[in-house]
Amino acid sequence: MAKPASEYGEVRIYRRNSDHEIDREALRDPEDYKPALSRLLSRNSSVTDPVVEVVPNWTNVTQFLNVEWQRKLVVSDLQLYLTEELNSSLSPSDCELFEKHGLAIPDEPSRQRIYNAIDDIILQGAIEQGPKILLLPTVFQRVSDWVLADEDNGERWKELGKCFALLARVVRGKARAPLYPWWVRSRRAIIEEVQALKKQLRAEQPKHSGLSKRALLHAALNTIEENHSRFPKILRIGVPFQGFLESEIGVLRRLLQGTLTPADFAGQLIQWATNYKPESSRQIISHYLAKPKRKL
Repeated sequence: MAKPASEYGEVRIYRRNSDHEIDREALRDPEDYKPALSRLLSRNSSVTDPVVEVVPNWTNVTQFLNVEWQRKLVVSDLQLYLTEELNSSLSPSDCELFEKHGLAIPDEPSRQRIYNAIDDIILQGAIEQGPKILLLPTVFQRVSDWVLADEDNGERWKELGKCFALLARVVRGKARAPLYPWWVRSRRAIIEEVQALKKQLRAEQPKHSGLSKRALLHAALNTIEENHSRFPKILRIGVPFQGFLESEIGVLRRLLQGTLTPADFAGQLIQWATNYKPESSRQIISHYLAKPKRKL
């Protein structure tokens, strides 16, 4: 892959299930992602199934990670991500310890349990969140500790590299992203949020069938952004969700028309994000949920 010519990187689009690059846009500054994406999609409006890839200029990765806007816009969301995942994998007492002490947990057994959970979340987050997971101070400290401690001969770093490589393949439709644990925990809530989105959009946009693709997309995104408390799961996957609507606006239209159920909408969203076909993801998630002893 060619190194980005821009100081901040590039946004590139591909056809789904293809390695052929269609077009690219340079990032003029760190806040240029959305405008660059809009320019790309506008220039290539005939492409109905684009896959978007953000390629940072890793020559400037240190500066990129320390840009103040990144901290403000991203770190709070990543902290919520870490908190949710820790709450799903640790006991309440261990979560309280982490909240009180951070990584400086005085008790060795508790510290090891929490470190192991965080390490698992880092590897999971590398696929779900991409390189931005490193913006979270706790994560950055842990991966630095991997180097300093070198307790496993660099095996965690190798695994992290494999996760980033898998993410690139998932984005291009060449591999499947894990369904467990987040999609397993969240599918039912996503269906409920999609139902709420359908109801609210139909009320706010009674003439939705006559809206252009861009107008309908903006209406959906504005509804979600203006009602944060009603759509926590959708907001958690905000970028993939927006990308899904950008490329599959017909799915939203069918949802509003009543020819597609919220469950089917969620199935197609999961397919877009993970490359699992709807029926396959439904069966796999049902299988996980049927296991009484596995904590979600």
